[in-house]
Amino acid sequence: MRHQSRSLIAVAFLIAAGAVLTGCTPEPPTRAEAKFALTTVDAAISPGDTFPANFIFVAEEEDPIWDSVTGVALGDGETFGPGAFEVVRSESSAGGVVLGNITLHIPVPADGVAFDQIELLLAGETSVVARVGSWEVELQDSETVIQPSGEFVLTYPRCEPVSATFVNVADSDLLDIAVDIPAAGVDVDFAPVASATAGAPFDLEFDLHCDDTADFWVLSPTVSFDLDGAPREVRTDPVAIGLTAIDETTIDRIRARP
Repeated sequence: MRHQSRSLIAVAFLIAAGAVLTGCTPEPPTRAEAKFALTTVDAAISPGDTFPANFIFVAEEEDPIWDSVTGVALGDGETFGPGAFEVVRSESSAGGVVLGNITLHIPVPADGVAFDQIELLLAGETSVVARVGSWEVELQDSETVIQPSGEFVLTYPRCEPVSATFVNVADSDLLDIAVDIPAAGVDVDFAPVASATAGAPFDLEFDLHCDDTADFWVLSPTVSFDLDGAPREVRTDPVAIGLTAIDETTIDRIRARP
């Protein structure tokens, strides 16, 4: 499903049309006071792809995050230096803070990537650690028996009903098809599909319900079924929820975080 997961890259630039602030010589900062959104990521991408990360934050106009970040480290994992990330200032603001986004592309090894905080390395040899939610990204199976058909929606403004059409590319029928998303704070209401004929399309429709523990979600539903008498699972391409519907309420909620 590589063509679909790569399309998610566009989400990084949908939240704001602003100046990209990297590649300059930063002045030593005072103290970064930016507040970061909490994002729940439970995603799977095609082997060979990178995962496009969006670390949404709000900060005052003069906060050093805008022009003094020299590196971004993911938990205890990889560090991204100058040129490997972008700090984007949007035109959206509320209550004296401006909406921003740090974007980068995460390589995903065979055993996946997991973290819940990032460290911002700042000019002047200082750093700030920020909680960013729960991030888990793994690789899809390179051999899948279902493929998206037609329009596969990659972004939703909120957790709501989701529908997609797939094609059974296996040589046998799929039986007892179900959908699940095991991410914390997410529930799925789904009526199981009895079967999908070999070579034929089939529809999946389910309702997503998300609690208030996160501001945004990036989720790869798990489709389970029986194939030739054996249980199988396939993780679909990720869909991003909430990133294209940021408003003043969202900004205020992020700003109020401790």
